[in-house]
Amino acid sequence: MASLRSLAAVALVSMVSLTAEAGPAWTAAKANLPKETAVLVGLDLAQLQKSSLFSFGFPMMLSQQPELKEGLELVKSTCKLDPMKIVKDIVIGADDKQKHGAIYITVDGLDQAKLVSCLEAVAAAKGKKDTKVKTDGKITELAVGDKSMFLTWIGTNVIVIPHELTSKADLQAWSGAKGLAKSKVARGMGKVNTSAAVWAVSGMPKDLDDKTKMKMGYGSVTLSGGKLGADMKVQLASADAAKAAAEKAQKELTTLAASDGLDAGLKAVLTAVTVKATGDELHVRGSMPESDVLQLVGALMR
Repeated sequence: MASLRSLAAVALVSMVSLTAEAGPAWTAAKANLPKETAVLVGLDLAQLQKSSLFSFGFPMMLSQQPELKEGLELVKSTCKLDPMKIVKDIVIGADDKQKHGAIYITVDGLDQAKLVSCLEAVAAAKGKKDTKVKTDGKITELAVGDKSMFLTWIGTNVIVIPHELTSKADLQAWSGAKGLAKSKVARGMGKVNTSAAVWAVSGMPKDLDDKTKMKMGYGSVTLSGGKLGADMKVQLASADAAKAAAEKAQKELTTLAASDGLDAGLKAVLTAVTVKATGDELHVRGSMPESDVLQLVGALMR
């Protein structure tokens, strides 16, 4: 299994691109995810790459993920593909236990034949002589010894990978069910800003505290003009519950922001956040320059 996951990371996860616009992965996911979907996460990697936060955070992430770093380099040298120009956007769907689901990845300049060739080349470069790549229609199987991982294609530019890489059944269940409109995320996915750099919807109820229960929530993070904006809404039991929670949260933010000795970066974050009630939803918004976020991160790391 370790060898299988290593190859998967090298040949697929490591192909995460940070260029291009969002869209195709969400279009495919929206039409093919099942009604069991309880969580959605979307990433527009083109927007993220333009951010100074990405320039700061991505190298740090690679330093902590040597397998991913090696994979990026290996795919580029072996497959003659630049991993930073392959994938355009990503949408992740999962069930309420987050044990089953799928990842939808838009690719540019990569088709099934090129992917198979790349998988074979990577396997050879890593000395995996017992590796076989098989295709069955749109499904590609990478077999390492007696273990296999599976992926499929939707159209010509969206790859779908199951959360459990070795489960062909999961792949099939999460790439052609057409049941998202009846899922727990249906309400939120119709309201969230899916054009944002990062967006998410959760249809899983959760206790926020002893008196406040979230029925569902959705939100997004935008990156524009050097500013980071966050917009999150949480559906509560009633409009009265949302109003009470908003008043309490805003009061606590104001009090904390006025605390003596508070780091200037953290104070700027707290001051920029507003909490209001909109019907039965708790609405949290905030915006600040990316430079302030970087200063805050630096302060927290010291």
